Amino acid sequence: MEKILFFLFSGLAIVSGVCMITRRSPVGSLVSLVWCLLFLAGLFALLGAHFVAITQVLLYAGAILVLFMFVIMLLGLKPQDKQKFLRFQLPVSILLTVTLLIQIAFVSFSIKPESSVIGPQGKIGGIEELGRFLFTDYMFPFEVVSLFLLVAVVGAIILAKREV
Repeated sequence: MEKILFFLFSGLAIVSGVCMITRRSPVGSLVSLVWCLLFLAGLFALLGAHFVAITQVLLYAGAILVLFMFVIMLLGLKPQDKQKFLRFQLPVSILLTVTLLIQIAFVSFSIKPESSVIGPQGKIGGIEELGRFLFTDYMFPFEVVSLFLLVAVVGAIILAKREV
């Protein structure tokens, strides 16, 4: 049953991720992103990281995406009718996609199952372990990400106020 749910959640996360980047409407992309984050929360729950799954739903699929919706509405973004492509944009994107897929295949086939460090038996999804990692080993990246989010929100407000 877990294997079926894993393939279901991962497949739907990939489909919703592709829908997110192919939608012309910013609101449609945001809705697809919400679905993608919900399916990722299901994958975290399957791994036994229930706190991370709940945080994924409450924090990212809830609060952060509501903030994104405010920014979209504040900027007044509209669907793009026709996009102007550069000559080299399509070949470069195809080359990068093929390179990424080759790297994913290489890493997937080179990992041995017994060398897995974190598995369902680990406590990585628990609150105690997550707090220890977040506030000791990953304190600096955590603060850098919070600063990036703050700069992004301030930048969106400045862009919106310039046009008003």
